[in-house]
Amino acid sequence: ALKPDQLAKFTPIYDEYQAERKKLYTDATQLLNRLWVADYGGMTDEESKAIMKEAFKLRHERLSMLEKYAGKLEKQLPSTKVFQFVQVENKIMSLLDLAAAASVPIVGGSSLYITGVTSRASSVELSRPPMITQAIGE
Repeated sequence: ALKPDQLAKFTPIYDEYQAERKKLYTDATQLLNRLWVADYGGMTDEESKAIMKEAFKLRHERLSMLEKYAGKLEKQLPSTKVFQFVQVENKIMSLLDLAAAASVPIVGGSSLYITGVTSRASSVELSRPPMITQAIGE
């Protein structure tokens, strides 16, 4: 836990981080919506390339943003506290990535689903260990 003086330094930086992260997640949601309306079986190379480029861009921006705010926090807090922040953020991002991946089919006709994963607005939980199953010809 942060001491009161550390919390006073952490909070404005974290609030700034959250505002920037919200914009990035809005962009990611728009990309997921774009994937949902895409024709997975008939997606062209051009469409695939554009979506893939945007996905890599968002992933890079997310990591750069985390690194940027870790640097800001490190000027105000002990490195162990900053590392805890980075670890928690990485865990949250991994869970959000898993939920997103579970909902998006693989391009090209057959579908790959991750079962055992449920998503809620405030959290992601695993109902059982994820099992990857492939449904051919759907």
